Amino acid sequence: MNIVVDYTAGEVSTNFDEVKAHLKHEVEKYSIEVTEANVAEAKKVMASLNKVKKAIGDKYKEYIDLISEPVNRLKAEKKELESIVQEGRASIESQVKVFEQKKLDMVLDLVFKYQRQKCEEVGVDPEAVIVNDLAKLSSVTSAGKLNKATKEAIDARVAAVQNEILKARLEAEEKAKREREIAEKARLEAEEKAKQREIDLARKMEAEKQRAVEEAKKEALSKATVQQSAPVEKETGTWRICFTVKARTDDPEKVRTFVVEELKGTRLNGVQVEVS
Repeated sequence: MNIVVDYTAGEVSTNFDEVKAHLKHEVEKYSIEVTEANVAEAKKVMASLNKVKKAIGDKYKEYIDLISEPVNRLKAEKKELESIVQEGRASIESQVKVFEQKKLDMVLDLVFKYQRQKCEEVGVDPEAVIVNDLAKLSSVTSAGKLNKATKEAIDARVAAVQNEILKARLEAEEKAKREREIAEKARLEAEEKAKQREIDLARKMEAEKQRAVEEAKKEALSKATVQQSAPVEKETGTWRICFTVKARTDDPEKVRTFVVEELKGTRLNGVQVEVS
């Protein structure tokens, strides 16, 4: 289809030069110095010149509109023809959008299906792998299957999430291990300190016991108050002596046992001492 426009080239002629010379001459006549005496007349001249200007504009507009009428008609025809074409295009465009949207929905289903399959294989939550942006019209083959590039992109994202999960798990295990080591070290240190305190306490108690026994022994040997509690059994040569022992302990039986052991075989003023 060809658009045909019949146009006869013409030339517009006016008396432009004549009018221009006339206007310049008339305007120059009013090139005066405005004074108090002629200011009112100057204002009248201004009003007159405005009328002349408007008359020129109106006359030119009249001819311009007349000359422009066929051009404006062509513009209107152009707009109408373009509108017809645009309406046809819009109808096709709306159908294309519906078609492509259905295809995108199909592609998205394929992407999600493949994503879930790969996630199940490696034990990754599909919600953690974002693949919506991979659903494109170009993501499928002519047979309606996901193309290699799209599958590889999904595989890469699943692997990335898997690596992040593994990294987080290893970090958590390492942290737990360090915490266990710290706790074990603290427990061992606490036990060691407790043992050392027990040892120190035992040594202190032993030293106190030794001091108490030594004091008791000295007192028994040199300053003990001997109290005869039974008649002397002359026939056996045995004397029974009672004495008081001062010791810093809450267990008198231990003191008695120690004194007995210490005094066995001791001689007091040449006399053999036997303790029972």
